[in-house]
Amino acid sequence: MGRIEVRSREGNAHRGHVFDDGPRDSGGHRFCLNSGTIRFIPRDRMQAEGYGRYLPIVDGDAPSAVAR
Repeated sequence: MGRIEVRSREGNAHRGHVFDDGPRDSGGHRFCLNSGTIRFIPRDRMQAEGYGRYLPIVDGDAPSAVAR
């Protein structure tokens, strides 16, 4: 099975993989990332942290696929 390895930009550390066998109606990708890769940002800090464009998705006001 084909996959894309995800590595960190600064340290070149392994972060996980992206597979192309995910749900077609959501773009066809499946993401398997190491839990240490993910930094939780509380909803009330998303705008200040630069993630405000994702608030409609978090709030359920937008389609599940993220606009690229």
